[in-house]
Amino acid sequence: KPVTLREIGPLLAHAADPTFKDLASRLWQLSGQNQAFFSKLQTTLRQTLADDRGQLTRALQEAEWEKAEKAAHRLKGSWQMLGYDAGERLCQQLIEQCRKRQQPAANLNLLISLTDSLLTELESYGAYPL
Repeated sequence: KPVTLREIGPLLAHAADPTFKDLASRLWQLSGQNQAFFSKLQTTLRQTLADDRGQLTRALQEAEWEKAEKAAHRLKGSWQMLGYDAGERLCQQLIEQCRKRQQPAANLNLLISLTDSLLTELESYGAYPL
């Protein structure tokens, strides 16, 4: 990767715990403790995060700044909905870098890693909150 561990180390130190141990309870609260809505929310969130992550990386590879900014904004919305500040902050930094037409290599790599961890957690417990 174009980013060294030394460059990304300080960013990792500021990231929240990527294990998302409380994700199920956050989704359960967001779903109004409704099992059917919980399952739909989990599925929709998983698909949306994966789609937006892909669109963001493709747009940045092609230096399509407006598309990248929009994808980062959508990702930020998912992080805000879940209440995870680390993902929200990284998305905001990416949005600002896109506006300046700067390649956000370190922030992008960290956001992808954090998003992948979240996706793994979403898949790890199936359709049931507990």
